[in-house]
Amino acid sequence: LDTDGHNIFCSGQFRNDGEIVTGYSGFQDYLVSYGGAGGAGAACGPHRVVRGFSTLASTSSVSKNGAAMKIPTLSRALLRRWYRIGLRHLLAGAAGGGGSARVGEVGGPGAYGLYIQARRIDAGIIRASGLNGCSGRGTCGAAAGGGGGGGAIILAYGNAGLVPGRYLTRGGSGSMGACGTGGRGGSGSAATFSFGRMPPIAPMPERDPFSGVSSTRITNVTFARRGSMYTVTIVGSGFGTVAHIAGRRKLQRFRIANSSERFEAGYSGDRIPLDYRRWSPRRIVVAGFHAYPGDCIAIGIWNPATHQAAAWGGNVPPVPVGVPHISSARVAASGEVTILGSGFGATPSRVPFASNQNLVILSDLAYHSTNGGPSILYSIGGTWTPTTVLVDYWSNTKIEIAGIEGSKGIDNMRIKCGDPVSVEVQNAWSKTLTGWGGVAQ
Repeated sequence: LDTDGHNIFCSGQFRNDGEIVTGYSGFQDYLVSYGGAGGAGAACGPHRVVRGFSTLASTSSVSKNGAAMKIPTLSRALLRRWYRIGLRHLLAGAAGGGGSARVGEVGGPGAYGLYIQARRIDAGIIRASGLNGCSGRGTCGAAAGGGGGGGAIILAYGNAGLVPGRYLTRGGSGSMGACGTGGRGGSGSAATFSFGRMPPIAPMPERDPFSGVSSTRITNVTFARRGSMYTVTIVGSGFGTVAHIAGRRKLQRFRIANSSERFEAGYSGDRIPLDYRRWSPRRIVVAGFHAYPGDCIAIGIWNPATHQAAAWGGNVPPVPVGVPHISSARVAASGEVTILGSGFGATPSRVPFASNQNLVILSDLAYHSTNGGPSILYSIGGTWTPTTVLVDYWSNTKIEIAGIEGSKGIDNMRIKCGDPVSVEVQNAWSKTLTGWGGVAQ
């Protein structure tokens, strides 16, 4: 059974007669996790050490090995709190230095952890081991990858008892290359908790992020041109109302950006105003927006009454030949992104690579992004941001982002499940842009 970072809840008995593999975590820091840290990688050149990704433990600067972690003393209250935070992020091991284990990358992935809760548990074999770093041959070149960290395992059992099993939580080995040797990933650990008759966690059923997370949605956007100015009509639901909209030029609940021309209009504090014509719960009309056919547009809407928001991205029609197009995107709260479409162009750099050069920009439009109200300030991958995207794969029709790296921005902002998010992609050769908006998984 490959649990892929998910957890197991049974009202009766859980019995494992085979082997559970927890799957492998993303290439990012898990700063609140009790899994092992990734080992450091070794590279040629002036920066010879490529640090491993961190958990609550960090890579040792002396040995390059990822530090091991132990699960603290458990209680019913602690487990409930961890469940609300998100067990996946609290139990995962982190990847080794050097990126990911896909083509051209050298660091070993860390292992997800696993939480099992049942009245009786027959544990069997549970594998939450980090993978080894790339061996230094073939696609790895002269670099040496660090091993991934092991995940953490928690078995919470009731009054029917526990049959212990075999728990494999070791970190992966570092590899040897022409320029050095990578460090070993830190090991995770396993712990048990006896809860008697009252289970500590009453799990909520998983749900589609598009179902019930936010009633604020954008379903259609149209552009009516007059010269170089456009009237933009946004149709959807949950927009709320604005009293006395006539004559308004800026609002702290709407923004529209022309990413091709690099300006934003209509939001409080913007230099460029809009002419707000209509605002109802299902339709917004704004005029006086400057654009040209094919320009990449990103829209954000916030409803202060419900504290919900929506995002949209696309291009002004008619779209010229050669402008890229996003047909679908999947943005995970972990920072892993898969983008499908056309016209992305040839790989702008040898993969894997980290970018904050506007090639791929992720933006989070949720209310929690700052302490002071709605904001689109949390962006990743732009030249103005301290945070980079780790590009794992790039072709003309598909882009994969393995995670994010660097500062989380103002107020430690981060993407959360259900957040409205936008994605922008630039063709590195033609410099044309396209956009997409949706919800983080």
